[in-house]
Amino acid sequence: MSMPVPRSALIVHPRMSARLTLRRLLESVGCTRIADATDGEEALQCFAAEPAELVLFAWELEGTHGEALMRALRKRRQGWALALVLLDEGLDQQTIVHAVKAGLAARLEAPWRSEPLRRILADLVWDWRAGLPSGTAS
Repeated sequence: MSMPVPRSALIVHPRMSARLTLRRLLESVGCTRIADATDGEEALQCFAAEPAELVLFAWELEGTHGEALMRALRKRRQGWALALVLLDEGLDQQTIVHAVKAGLAARLEAPWRSEPLRRILADLVWDWRAGLPSGTAS
């Protein structure tokens, strides 16, 4: 049985090296439409031009906090499934709990590897099949 893969993804991270690593990971699991942005404002522009099913994002972004980005993306999703995955590079537990309460679907801990990403995608597949908003994977 093959693992369902999101058709589109958006990576939001200020460092180019991180975006390239994450792009390679997404490609390795079969995702073909991948956009990236350096901050929240650019992410919202990318999302408006071509909405994504999966958004991998850093919590600390210039000009936009992770929670504000999550709220803005959820407002713009207009009924389609959207999985928000936090890129955890050593965040404290309070921040993670706050993100979960704000609607986080999952978190991907650094160093980023394909197997943890595959597990996250496998957990989120039920949301995509049902066409429901994500937020149930841990």
